[in-house]
Amino acid sequence: MQLTNLSTSAELKQYQQWLNNHPQNNLWQSLEWMKYQEVLGRTVHIYADIQDGKIAASAMVNIDTTTGGYSTWNCTRGPIFKHDVSTEYTLLYLNTLKGLAGSNKAIACYVSPLQSLEYAGKWRQSPRHEQPEASRVLDLTLSDEELLAQMKPKGRYNIKVANKHNIVVTAVSDSDQYYQLVKLTAQRQKLTPLPATYYQLFLEHVPGAFCLLATHEGKTVAGLIGCKYNQRAYYYYGASDNQYRKYMAPYALQWHAIQQMRQAGATQYDFLGVAPPDSGPNHSWAGITSFKEKFGGTIEVYQPEQQCITKPLVYNLLQLKRKIF
Repeated sequence: MQLTNLSTSAELKQYQQWLNNHPQNNLWQSLEWMKYQEVLGRTVHIYADIQDGKIAASAMVNIDTTTGGYSTWNCTRGPIFKHDVSTEYTLLYLNTLKGLAGSNKAIACYVSPLQSLEYAGKWRQSPRHEQPEASRVLDLTLSDEELLAQMKPKGRYNIKVANKHNIVVTAVSDSDQYYQLVKLTAQRQKLTPLPATYYQLFLEHVPGAFCLLATHEGKTVAGLIGCKYNQRAYYYYGASDNQYRKYMAPYALQWHAIQQMRQAGATQYDFLGVAPPDSGPNHSWAGITSFKEKFGGTIEVYQPEQQCITKPLVYNLLQLKRKIF
């Protein structure tokens, strides 16, 4: 199998048509996401198998360069295959992609398609938790009354608490105030925050991106950044000032975002990641799962991210270096 690196305007137009007609069309395999990644300074390639002039499979790969010119290849929510391909074909495609990665100094290749696939050879479940193994999704075709009724009692209660304390939610076009909350949240969780430009570029380049701020008596106490791709809206980032936790501003933010996205034509609101069912209290996403489950909805479960180590020696040395330093 020979994969084509789609790059010309005609090839990208064909790719867009392929996505438009595919049920697994998603934000992270879109040309809009590609442009956003390129603005961040990352290299992105689209590798497609072309059969009789038509795309049979594709993978948008984000290439992260590391020490010595080595890299990792990340295919988020891809590859995407036409519906009638065999297991043998998908394995051939995955191994061809792996071969390309290895020949271009990639130490590892990661994939997390929406569809369940069989893996063989050097493909193994990834130890990372970067891509959600499950998500909680609301049906935005429901009315306000129906959405509230299907929430957990604590979810409805916390929205009322926010209203009682006169939490005001407003939409803003820049991320300056939101980033102040990010720094507070990162300090509280003992994490290093992303650069401020990261959030601003998200608002400027991701399709349907929006930023909401919650204030109490003029003080910004919580914020939310999300986006909308096709008919699906996503809760992407959240931050808050813990001093004002009792006012339940994040619940007011979510309720406002849910209503805003429905008015914008979204039929689903994706909380973008929870711990898988029955994963236990020690899962790294257990805390955020508790917050999201109060809004109800249904759970979508995905196959765990898979990895293939193409250069084991370099991979193990880098892992050792990260542990030491």
